[in-house]
Amino acid sequence: MDAEVIIVGSGPAGSAAAITFAREGRRVLLMDQSEFPRDKPCGDAIAPSGVGLLFGLGLKEQIRQARFQTINAVRLVSPARRDLRIHFHPVDPELNEMIAPRKILDAMLRDRAVEAGAEFMRARATALVMEKGSVAGVRAETGGKASEFRCRLLIGADGSGSTIARLLGGGARDPEHCRFWSGSQSRAFHHDVG
Repeated sequence: MDAEVIIVGSGPAGSAAAITFAREGRRVLLMDQSEFPRDKPCGDAIAPSGVGLLFGLGLKEQIRQARFQTINAVRLVSPARRDLRIHFHPVDPELNEMIAPRKILDAMLRDRAVEAGAEFMRARATALVMEKGSVAGVRAETGGKASEFRCRLLIGADGSGSTIARLLGGGARDPEHCRFWSGSQSRAFHHDVG
């Protein structure tokens, strides 16, 4: 199957891109290796600007009906027990900081992309299709079978360990970025905080 746009990863970024392109009348194929609904261990907090973007994607009524938990303040405690409290004062009362469980939000966005005209496929990207030195698509496994999917635009929205970024030679993490979280320091931090 060919599409104008193939998006690998149907989390918030991938599904938002799929909605946007499908609304423009583009043929969109949205791929994800996970079954839906699926949960994620992080990323439940949405800033007011993100809530506004979700409203713009046509999810205002669904978000209201989901009754996600709004947040008025956060408290951060450092390993040295320093305490920081931040209170939120939204400019627009409809656009509050909120907690939206990814199991619900991701499915909501993916379903909205399909309603907008994108095709969803459960598939795992394995390789790029190259043509004259340029990306022309992706190879993916679906149902135990490998297939080739061609496109004019390939978007890798498959998270921090992106297969697409890795296949393009990018996505390497700076070891210094994660230095604190290795070994005994990580255990000490968790012990100190509780």
